Amino acid sequence: MTTKKCTRVILVVGGGLGFLCALFLGLFLLQDSKINGAEFTAFVLAFALLGVALGFAPEVQELSIAGSVLKLREVKEEALQAIESLNKSRVEIFRMLIAVSLIHTGHFANTRPSDPRIAGFKKMVKLASDSDCAEELRAELISATETLLRAQFDLIKWRNKSPKLMAIGPYPHPLDLAAVAFDPEGVAEALQRVSPAPNNYSDEIRESLLGYGDLYNLRDGFLSSR
Repeated sequence: MTTKKCTRVILVVGGGLGFLCALFLGLFLLQDSKINGAEFTAFVLAFALLGVALGFAPEVQELSIAGSVLKLREVKEEALQAIESLNKSRVEIFRMLIAVSLIHTGHFANTRPSDPRIAGFKKMVKLASDSDCAEELRAELISATETLLRAQFDLIKWRNKSPKLMAIGPYPHPLDLAAVAFDPEGVAEALQRVSPAPNNYSDEIRESLLGYGDLYNLRDGFLSSR
């Protein structure tokens, strides 16, 4: 069965089901004395016309109801234009949200294990994917993800001053990064610059690595979808 025939069957079935629902609703209202006989007839006839119009929508040029002419094809074209305009606006809104998601919330450099922007950025990415906008925003999403990756990498280097860690880059695999992130000498040197020294430095490094890994996987997904 061709696509055109499938569409016709769906429209006819949809029109028939809509009419049946309207008929049962009209009977219920009539039985409950919500409407009278004349109103029931007009109600059923109106939905019958709509059902026929829906079933033969591809061929129907216009529909006249109570002296008012509804030009279906013009309405359809206007609706499609409105949908296209809304889609374009939606993409531009997401572009703006990507830029906003990269703005720092404070005036001082972040020293927490995970960049506070990551959570909001991940929610925005999911929303863009659910809205079927991720493909059109791929370049912007890759750029934003790499910005956050560099920031998260800096948080790891802030907790480990190992020369090996300093030489890695720019976007190492999470496993390669984890292999040197816990270097004892690098961690000891970093702790000398922190006052007071935290008791859970290993936990902080682990949290930083998890945040980096999430971003790395996001970037990898965007790149592989090309």
